[in-house]
Amino acid sequence: MTGTITAAQLRAIAGGTAPFAAKIAESFNPLAAPFGLTTPLRQAHFFAQLAHESAGFKYVREVWGPTAAQKRYEGRKDLGNTQAGDGSRYRGRGPIQITGRDNYRAFTAWIQCRYPEAPDFEAEPEKLEEFPWALMAAFWFWDTRGLNALADADDVVAVTKKINGGTNGLADRKAALKRAKAELGVTTAASPPAPTTPAKPKSDRMSVTAGTWAEKSLARYEVEAIQKRLRDLGYYSVGKVDGIWGPSTSGALIALQTQAGIAPDGHWGPQSKTALDDDANRRRIDPARASTTAADLRAQGSVIAIQGSRVTWSSVWQIVLGAMGIFQYLATNWQGNLDGLPFPASLILGFLPPWVAPVLIILLNVCNALAAQGIVKARVVAERTGLHNGEPDPAPSPPVTVAPDGPRLGGILGTLFGAR
Repeated sequence: MTGTITAAQLRAIAGGTAPFAAKIAESFNPLAAPFGLTTPLRQAHFFAQLAHESAGFKYVREVWGPTAAQKRYEGRKDLGNTQAGDGSRYRGRGPIQITGRDNYRAFTAWIQCRYPEAPDFEAEPEKLEEFPWALMAAFWFWDTRGLNALADADDVVAVTKKINGGTNGLADRKAALKRAKAELGVTTAASPPAPTTPAKPKSDRMSVTAGTWAEKSLARYEVEAIQKRLRDLGYYSVGKVDGIWGPSTSGALIALQTQAGIAPDGHWGPQSKTALDDDANRRRIDPARASTTAADLRAQGSVIAIQGSRVTWSSVWQIVLGAMGIFQYLATNWQGNLDGLPFPASLILGFLPPWVAPVLIILLNVCNALAAQGIVKARVVAERTGLHNGEPDPAPSPPVTVAPDGPRLGGILGTLFGAR
């Protein structure tokens, strides 16, 4: 790590008295290294942004009016502010101004993995104004948003957009960065060229620590990045990219872990991050699997394929018998005689032409047959392409001794054809 950061340097960067400069320096020096803030250029960008966000290291709590913009915090679902009063309760805190219930919750999960004694900041948001937690929140935000890479590129605009969501206060941030570079001895020649931005999202934005990381520590946008990357590699096609870590995301990660040869536990960690970043782990489909048929799936014991076939055949035979009944009726007794039918069938059918009920039965069973075949075809496609998550290649469906009974409209016909 570079030389020790002093309160005097922070006051110079802030361009003022900087009341919290001493506390920031005191917390920064022993804690910054694990988060990669070890070069003068990264430190310059870090402190320049903090100086702007905290109005020159003066505030660790957002000054509340409320202004028109602050009023809009209330009810902001993208910030997790879903309860009355959340806008004010989870106002910006810490030198980087962590805002919104979701961020307070995510930071709590992250920090308690490292320091179990840390407060629950969602329950006690004011604790985020205390050091070292206030600065740790800045480390969390900086690290999980991948800002070191942007700082290495000396891209103050990109860093600002990550923090602010736009470029508010850019002139002030640039001025603070200029002062920070002067204080920390950064020269233009020391700045590496800006790297090209990857076209597809990778998990670089997510920081992991061996043995302590869990998916519950990730912010929603981080989960979205993981989901997008899984989808790009061919794993995440079940479910949607919504920033919520659910069974579909875990299943997709299990499929990736299985192919990458690491423990398939469905949990986020350093090995999973490495596997996700490696393009060589793109989903590979075995040629035998790519030619899977419905018969293959039934042989493997796929409940969907078995029950879909049962419903299809039951419906087909009911269609045939219904049609035979109509033809038989037309051939023998066009007028019809309802006297022999039991009540209430005689009452109901008395208001309809005799051929209506069989026709309706046929139409309903046509719909059943088409729907069942659509389900089976979708399962075949999923098997051929590996689009159902959580299973290794080749991926047979879980075997079943006896498939549970599916819907049968044919009564005795269902029993006759149930062994298919």
